[in-house]
Amino acid sequence: MKSTADSRSSAVEVRRSESICQQVETLSSRHFAWLAIALTVVAALLRVHDLGTQPVWLDEAFSALVIDRPSLLSVLSAESNPPLYFVLLKAFCSIFGDSPDALRALSSLFSVTAVTCVVFYAARAIGKRFAIGAGLFLAFSPYSLYYAQEARPYSLLILLLLLTLLACHHALRSRNRMAVIVFAGAVLAAGYTHYFTALALLPVTLYLAYRFVQKADERPILFSLFLALVVDAVACAAWALPTLLRQSTLDPHLWIADQWQFVDKTWMLPRSVLVLLLGSAHGLTPLFMKQWTQLQQPALLTIMGVGAYSLALVSAFVSDSGGGRESTSRGTGVLLIAAVLLPLIVLFAVSFIKPLYVVARYDAIAFPYLVVLSGWIVDRSRHLPPWAMRVGFFFGAVFLSCLLYEDWLYYEVGPVSQDYDAARTATLLDHTARNGDAIVFAGMRGASVLYYLMRDGYHWDGRSCRAAERNVVYGCLILPYTDSDVPFAIGTPVTIPVTPDNAVADLESFVEKKVPTPATIWWVTPRNRERASTPINRHIQVLLNRKGYALRSVSPELQRYDVQRYDASVEAEIDVRLR
Repeated sequence: MKSTADSRSSAVEVRRSESICQQVETLSSRHFAWLAIALTVVAALLRVHDLGTQPVWLDEAFSALVIDRPSLLSVLSAESNPPLYFVLLKAFCSIFGDSPDALRALSSLFSVTAVTCVVFYAARAIGKRFAIGAGLFLAFSPYSLYYAQEARPYSLLILLLLLTLLACHHALRSRNRMAVIVFAGAVLAAGYTHYFTALALLPVTLYLAYRFVQKADERPILFSLFLALVVDAVACAAWALPTLLRQSTLDPHLWIADQWQFVDKTWMLPRSVLVLLLGSAHGLTPLFMKQWTQLQQPALLTIMGVGAYSLALVSAFVSDSGGGRESTSRGTGVLLIAAVLLPLIVLFAVSFIKPLYVVARYDAIAFPYLVVLSGWIVDRSRHLPPWAMRVGFFFGAVFLSCLLYEDWLYYEVGPVSQDYDAARTATLLDHTARNGDAIVFAGMRGASVLYYLMRDGYHWDGRSCRAAERNVVYGCLILPYTDSDVPFAIGTPVTIPVTPDNAVADLESFVEKKVPTPATIWWVTPRNRERASTPINRHIQVLLNRKGYALRSVSPELQRYDVQRYDASVEAEIDVRLR
C-alpha cells in the first residue's frame, strides 16, 4: 500500500511538473513577441541612459582621433586594430556628429542589436525558453552595459560572436545553408573587428572537429562550416599579416606587459569570471575603466550573485533527461562551461610568454559563451523535477536582482576622469595659447585633451592643431611614450623601447621644424608621474633650456591642471641636473 501511494504521489508530481512547463510554454508561444520586444526596449533604455555623462577617456579619444584623420585605412594599417569598427564609427559620426553621446551611441546600438539577435534568432534556432534566459542575462549584464557605453569595438565583437554561435547551432540542427552563410559573414566581420577572434573561436573549432569525427551523417554541413572558417581566415590574414609586418617596430601590447609585471596572477581567472558575471569594480582590474574604477562592489552582492548563479547552474544538472534535444543535454552544459573557460585559460597561459591578458578587457572573448550558458540553464528547467525547477527559478531571480542592483550602482557613480579634466584643460589651452604656440602633451594625457579641442573646432593632423574658421594654428605633439615606457602615436612608427634620448630627439625635431619657431611651448604633463616620466622630463627640461626656453609662471588654474609654460628667452636658465 505504501509503495502504491508513493507511486501515485510521484505520478502527481510528474503531471504537475508537466502542467507547469506546458503553461509556461503556452504563455511563451502566445506572448513571446511582446515579451521579446519589451526586453529589447528595456535593454535600449538602460544603454542610452547617461550615455554622455562620463568624460571621454584615453581609449575613446583614440577612437575619435583615428576617425578624424582623412586617410583612415592608412592610419589603421599602422595600428593594432582591425578596421571594421572604425570604418563604421566614421560613417556613423559623419551623420550624427562626434559628441560623447554620438561616439558611444554606435556601441549602444550594437549591444541592443545583440539582445534582439539573441532573443529572436535564438527562439528560432534553439527555443523560446533559451532565448528569454539568454536575453535576460544579456539585457541586464553590467559587462554588456559597460561596453555598450564605451566607444571601442568590444560591443560589436560580442554581437558578432553571439551571431556566430547561434548560426553555427542553427546550421548543425537544421542543415540550413543560409545559416552557414550567416556564420561565415559573422566570423569574417568578427575577424575584422578584433584579432583575438581567433581565440574566441577556438572552442567552436574544436567542437566542430569533434563532431566531424563522431557524426558521419553531419559531415556535409560540417565541411561547409569548416570551409567558411578557412576562407574567413585567409580573408582576415590579407589585412592582418601586412599590418603586423608594418608594426614590427611597434608592439601595441607593451602596456599589457608593463601591467603583467605587477598584477597578482593567482586570482586573474576567477576575477575574469566574476567580472563577466557581475561586472567590474574598484580593485578588480588594473585598468582605468570609468565608473568601474570607483564603483565599490559590496561583498554581499558578490557572494549572492556568484552563489545564486552557481546554484542555478547546479540545479540545471539535476536531471539526466534532455527531453530528446541535444541542446538541453547535460553534456551540452559541460561543453559550454568548458567553452567559457578555454579562451581565458589559453590567453592566460600565452601571457607568460607574451603578456596579453587583461581582466575586464580581453576576456570579452569568453562573454558570448556565458550568455549561451545562461540560456541553457533556463532552457534546461523544462526537464527538471518540480522542486528543482522552483529552486532554479528562485536562484535565477536572486541573480537577476543582483544584476539590477549592480546596474544601479553603476549609474550612481558620478563623472570620473582618467587624469585631469580633459574638457577643462582643452578650454584653458584654447583661451590661453596664442596662434603659433606649440603644445606638447606628455604621457597619455594628450589624446583626451585633443578630442575636446577637436570638439571646439580644431583638427589635429598629428603635428598641429588647426582651427580653420578662426585662422588659429598650434603645434601639437603627443610625445610617443607613456608613464610606463610604452610609445603612443597614431599612424606613426616610433622607436621602442622609449628612452629619454629618443623622446628628446622627437621633441627637438618637432621644435626645429616649426617655422617660425614657437614663442611659447605649453607642456601638459600627467597627474601620476611614474618611473619612466622622471628621467624623460628632466631631459626635456634641459633640451628646452638649451633651445632658449625659460619656465614662466602661469595662472593658478593652469598650475592646478599641470600645464607649464616655456617662453623663448636668450637668458633662460633652469637649474635642472641629470642624475
